[in-house]
Amino acid sequence: MPCDEKRARLLLERGRARVHRVMPFTIRIKDRKAETSEFQVLRVKLDPGSKTTGIALVRETKDAGVAVVNPV
Repeated sequence: MPCDEKRARLLLERGRARVHRVMPFTIRIKDRKAETSEFQVLRVKLDPGSKTTGIALVRETKDAGVAVVNPV
């Protein structure tokens, strides 16, 4: 899931994460296992424009329906 720069920097400084990819900058948490984690339901939404296509990750919430996570 996307996080802000401060949280990513703290995770890297404390040794809880490592850099997975530089472009786009992606970190991977080292101390969590998939078996013990909760996953959020995400959908990929496409917006075909006249010149470019927009892509967004949308998280489904219990209250309002959807919340945009990371518009690209």
